[in-house]
Amino acid sequence: MKDDIKIDCKRLEYFLSSRQWEQGDRETWIILSQLANKPRETYFSQRDLNNIPNHYLELIDLLWVVNSGGKFGYRIQTQIFSEVKQEYHLFCDRVGWPFPPPFNPRTAVYDYSDRSAIGHLPSPRWFGGSSWHKHLHILNSKLERCGVFAATAEEREINLISTSSQTNNNLVFVSDRGVDYTCLFNLLKNREWFAANQETERVLLEAAAQQRRGWLGRDDINLLPCQDLEIIDALWLKYSQQRFGFSIQHNIWQNSDRKNYKIFGEKVGWCNNDSWLTLNQLNFSINAELGHLPVLSWWFGNAVWGLKGLFKKMNACNFYD
Repeated sequence: MKDDIKIDCKRLEYFLSSRQWEQGDRETWIILSQLANKPRETYFSQRDLNNIPNHYLELIDLLWVVNSGGKFGYRIQTQIFSEVKQEYHLFCDRVGWPFPPPFNPRTAVYDYSDRSAIGHLPSPRWFGGSSWHKHLHILNSKLERCGVFAATAEEREINLISTSSQTNNNLVFVSDRGVDYTCLFNLLKNREWFAANQETERVLLEAAAQQRRGWLGRDDINLLPCQDLEIIDALWLKYSQQRFGFSIQHNIWQNSDRKNYKIFGEKVGWCNNDSWLTLNQLNFSINAELGHLPVLSWWFGNAVWGLKGLFKKMNACNFYD
């Protein structure tokens, strides 16, 4: 399976964000079939599951976990499987699956209501038979390789929806331009701030289709899709505990008595005694000043006009409605 396959997950995100669990479950099966290069909605083998690119499996899992508030998703299922000592009949009892599983997944009956058990979805409709437990082993292994570890029992109640004031209030990982944000997600989750800052520059260039030139000019800001800006900002907000992100910087700018970039630079820690620091002097740690990150090399120092354009773009994207 080629790692560069492009799959559109917008329909899946729509179904899950609107809590249409049955349609989301079917769309998950369709996407998995595409990823494994299988005919639409057919049975899977263990080899088929191993052929699915890790980053897409992580994306599907994230969409389920985020939009269900931590109730559904593969990482939830693998954790429950571990808690019951990998006893499949106990697992089925916990998540409310029929046991033994039907050999024809199309005839299975699952509960697609909000009242279903934790871990009930996504269903195993795409793999029938009695060896589903082997797929749970594979799922856990693949999620670990993705850098995603099964949620603990305490973490299941954590609402993974970003608390930022996004337009739709959901943490969406589906890019209008097909940009893959898995790397940025993992870097921020692991608090690797310097690498995350570099990755932010890279994905912005990709979202604006300016990779060859390597920097964003004044007019390029308007090339950035609103959805991509929301994804980047939501990830920074979420994993910095609301300390970093474009919207934090925007709020600092808006709340300044004087719209002066030197004053703004002092507040976010980019400027000291009326002089701009060099990029090497910046603080790539969680202890940095509020709004210190991300910092874009193209708009740093005397080229801060780019930030003004970015803030204008964010207003146009209705970040604060």
